[in-house]
Amino acid sequence: MRIGRFMLLGLLGSLLLAGCQMSVAVRPTTPPQVRSSPPAAEVVAAHYSPDFRTRVHPVQEGPGTYLFDLGRGGAPLIQEVVQARFTRVIEVGHVPPLEAHEAPEAQVVLVPSWKDFTVHQRDASGATDGQAVLELALLRRDGSPVWTRTFIGQASGIVVGGEGIGPLTGIANEALEQLATSLNAQLAQPEVVATLGEVRQQSAARAQAAQAGALRQQARRLYVHPFAGADAGLAGQLQGEVVARLLSSNRVVVLATGAQGASVDEAIQQVNRESTSTEAWVAIGKGKGAELMLSGQLATAGAACTVKVELTDLHTRLVTASFFRPLESCTPVAVSGLVEPAVQALLGGL
Repeated sequence: MRIGRFMLLGLLGSLLLAGCQMSVAVRPTTPPQVRSSPPAAEVVAAHYSPDFRTRVHPVQEGPGTYLFDLGRGGAPLIQEVVQARFTRVIEVGHVPPLEAHEAPEAQVVLVPSWKDFTVHQRDASGATDGQAVLELALLRRDGSPVWTRTFIGQASGIVVGGEGIGPLTGIANEALEQLATSLNAQLAQPEVVATLGEVRQQSAARAQAAQAGALRQQARRLYVHPFAGADAGLAGQLQGEVVARLLSSNRVVVLATGAQGASVDEAIQQVNRESTSTEAWVAIGKGKGAELMLSGQLATAGAACTVKVELTDLHTRLVTASFFRPLESCTPVAVSGLVEPAVQALLGGL
């Protein structure tokens, strides 16, 4: 804290007549540290309330009241500090939660508010103290708090005679300049920058989870018929990898596999025999509540094989997507290499 000594010419009590009010214009200057510190590579939002911008703070001292225009004088200084600390600051018109279209690049909102301001004569010698108190809330877009911190600026002077309100203005300005210096130093701390990065990452993860949840709500219900093939191991591998990749897309949910119901297995066998039995499709669609059937075949011929995967609409009985590819060498690695193109083809049919 820097203590400025103002050898003044007026006791505070002598400036006002009993019951009078006097306005004190607060016009602090920007501390040099604010403009010399490099900004953090973060985009933030900020909300400056009408009260923050226009606050007139009354201070009762002696026979009258001093009205310090904190908002008009102090708010621009605080805004300048915040603006200097980040690569971009987007002003928003209200406190969070924010709509999706409001400051979409920002994951946090800074909300400053005045908590207190005092100017007090300590004793008959004229020693006078001034103090400005600011609260800064860091909020997520949804309004949940990250932290709230208090910043204090202090200044002192000696009042020994009477010469208007100029000395009070000097004390008030210095208190606000000290507050701005403290705020600037705190926002430049590595732990604050790290917190902003963590919130950004958490917000991105939540957005991805919400998107995945929305996709799952719209996901198609899938029945998996056991993949056929002379090499049961390779056919099982193909089925497992295709199903896993489909699930990771969040566009399908697997309700059952053929091994989980003998009645459905029989229905599937009828379908595979190109049966037109309505009962077979009803058993599949209603019995498991599925919309689609995933089936596959791995046909081997010596070292070579062909891979075939299909999606069938259980209500229309039509194949909605299919994938077919020959392999000269039918190895586990080669089969795995066909999973992604196969899944992309199947997703095109959803």
